[in-house]
Amino acid sequence: MHRLALFIFSVVVLLNKGCCEYEINEEKTAMLEECAKTVVRDPHSCDFQTCVAKKSGFMLSNGTIDKSLLEATIEKDFKNKTDIMAIVKEKCLLDNLEEYGPPHMCHIGKVTNCLHLYLILNCPQWKTSEHCDKVRDRLDDCESVFP
Repeated sequence: MHRLALFIFSVVVLLNKGCCEYEINEEKTAMLEECAKTVVRDPHSCDFQTCVAKKSGFMLSNGTIDKSLLEATIEKDFKNKTDIMAIVKEKCLLDNLEEYGPPHMCHIGKVTNCLHLYLILNCPQWKTSEHCDKVRDRLDDCESVFP
């Protein structure tokens, strides 16, 4: 089950590139760009996610995630999208996020995967194209294998 869920999630996230039109504020965009410039984007590393979490203020200096600060970040990021905020808080603030990454993946990587998954599943606006329509059709398969 875990491998199937991870595979489907990976495919949907990769295929989604550019299909979900979700606006990110300028401050968040600048932070993401800064982290992208300062860390090597290695798919087996959590450096990028760690950078974002620290700059967002919910990862403590010892590397643990402060759930109340993460929740506050989610509320800020999704303040105008309460339907997405509710599902993200319900699904991604859990202690056990094992279904969202391989066993060796860092916890922040699994949190990030969870956030991306439910943002895509609840995307507020989709581009209209044949490719994006196919991605949306695959989302039902993806959602059914996650808790």
